[in-house]
Amino acid sequence: MPASQVPHPRLTAVLAGLAALLAGQLTPAGDAPARTVAQPDQELASLFKLYAGSYLSPPEEGVRESRPILLRVVAVQPPPGHGRALYSEMRHDGPDGELYRQNLLVFAESPDGQGYTMTALNFSDREAATGLLTNPALLVSAGLSTTPGLGPGCTMAFRRQGDGFFGRIDPDNCVITSRNGETRHIEAETFLREDAIEQLERGYTPDGRLLFGNPDGVRYVWPRLP
Repeated sequence: MPASQVPHPRLTAVLAGLAALLAGQLTPAGDAPARTVAQPDQELASLFKLYAGSYLSPPEEGVRESRPILLRVVAVQPPPGHGRALYSEMRHDGPDGELYRQNLLVFAESPDGQGYTMTALNFSDREAATGLLTNPALLVSAGLSTTPGLGPGCTMAFRRQGDGFFGRIDPDNCVITSRNGETRHIEAETFLREDAIEQLERGYTPDGRLLFGNPDGVRYVWPRLP
């Protein structure tokens, strides 16, 4: 750190005391009870609570002929080797519409302990997997098999942001090969709110040319349904 940016000794002591307080080594002065720092399991439970639900896109934010997309997300029994998981399903128009996308979303604590990673898996039997909306144990009881969604660099990193959670896939790390054999960089953002989910997906050529997605980088907002 440059000399001009070295903290004042008093500030350094305050910061050290705050760090110790958060680590549970001190208790606040006075009669006020100590605040409890959220444990990883509690934070992940909060993330799941915000993520689970039903959301409907505005018609103009659909992917086909201005048709809305219904997104439904439910907690499911995770496959062996994973701690917690969600089932995510998108359909055109509504609950009886054509299936657009579905994934098993598996979560793990980030290596730095500051958030969570989310990996999206595909299902070998898409029709059978739709039963997870009403039977959270179906993944294990029916032995549904999954396959990798994108690639090893395409996990979404979630962090707490205010009252919600922000997740991002870095296009520098998420590199895939398209069906015609061309290299593509994928960027994605998700912001979980109590009243809505905000999403952005974009694809680029290796030289940075935008192939799809919102050119101004603004996330789409899909309101949560009652």
